[in-house]
Amino acid sequence: MSRRTSFRHKIVLPLSAFEDIHQVKTQGSSPFYEATYRGSPFFLKNVIKNRRFKRVNEYGVFDIQLAVNEWFASLLYSLVFRVPSLPLYLVYNDIGTKQYPVYFIASKVEDLEDCATSTQMCKDLYSNKIPGAVEPILVDAVMANWDVGNQGNIVVRKSTREVLRLDLGGSLLCRALGSPREYVETPYEHRSFFQYPKGKSLFGKITPDQINEAFRILQRAKLDRISSLSKDVLRLLKQEIPVSDFKRAKKVVQEIVSTLKKRIQYYLEHQEEIKEEMVEMI
Repeated sequence: MSRRTSFRHKIVLPLSAFEDIHQVKTQGSSPFYEATYRGSPFFLKNVIKNRRFKRVNEYGVFDIQLAVNEWFASLLYSLVFRVPSLPLYLVYNDIGTKQYPVYFIASKVEDLEDCATSTQMCKDLYSNKIPGAVEPILVDAVMANWDVGNQGNIVVRKSTREVLRLDLGGSLLCRALGSPREYVETPYEHRSFFQYPKGKSLFGKITPDQINEAFRILQRAKLDRISSLSKDVLRLLKQEIPVSDFKRAKKVVQEIVSTLKKRIQYYLEHQEEIKEEMVEMI
């Protein structure tokens, strides 16, 4: 599990650093490409979402704000819980357009297992038999990662059986299709997870001990570490992307940090009442 808030490696790469770029599938409105970077296979995700954000070229549509929203979400998760391979790269297109780069998120191809590929894993997941699958519920809540409750976007790394959180495109500031998300002053996601049939199946068997562990996990998200991570991210983005895009990316990062701190503080300040509320929903 990565807990670093400083980077000793590049986290922003040009598309020209990748070789053999080719589209392999489309998930909803999100085209996926495969490519090779330094001899290793990578997925390149190029998300086509709300057209109000669009910048178009031969590789599709992916605005810097949407890209940073999803990319930064994964980095924030990595402070307190496992995500697929780090480093996770933000990739800008330096080869397919004359004026504006289009952005990708690149992650190393891993041997992962989910409900779509393993019936047994799915049965174990919804029977609360996979250690670590439900305990990050409050991290999911503060990140507004709704799809964890709706679709169970949880995967297992085959080699270690570690549980990972996946598919953060609808987290934080944007809904799944890219439209802005409006936050209410009092977070409610810990309740909404139980309202989806799959969310109820996943979290409905959570135990009081696991709820206590959920708060311990959330407490790892120290506010100063979130601030430190955001400063590192902005420093590296400023070095790598166009000034106009950096200004927009900076605004997104600052809004994410401000919103996230308020939501974490709310959950930690209301622990006892939220614990009672969650026990009642089991």
